[in-house]
Amino acid sequence: MANNELIADFQRMRQEVVQQRGACLERIDKARGIDAANDVLRVARDHEQKAVYSDEEKQAEIKRLIEHVNGLPNKPRVFLERISKLESELPQTSALRKQASEIARLRQKQVQDATTLVELAEIDLKAIEKNLADVDEQLRQNRGY
Repeated sequence: MANNELIADFQRMRQEVVQQRGACLERIDKARGIDAANDVLRVARDHEQKAVYSDEEKQAEIKRLIEHVNGLPNKPRVFLERISKLESELPQTSALRKQASEIARLRQKQVQDATTLVELAEIDLKAIEKNLADVDEQLRQNRGY
């Protein structure tokens, strides 16, 4: 009779371990959104590159126009107006650049977090599968096969 109780205990333990394994596999599946997170990260980095390029292009154009204007005895109004317009756009391009960089940084963190979650869940899964194998072995030994 004691052997039957022991087997019942092992069976309950096995069921708990199987439930843990299922929960762990579910965590891995949820965390495997890494591919989607990487796609979003690529888009964010692309936006960041475009924002940086746009900001730097405006700054370079302003610098180039100022150098041209400074080399001229008469300052053409069209150049001065263009410089003024570009300078008025700099706060916006700078803000967009910062915003795009922050978004890319956040997306990178999401990818890193998802990768870490998968790695931790896989470590947990190995331990759970070892526990399951140990319980199964104990059940076999106590059943006599």
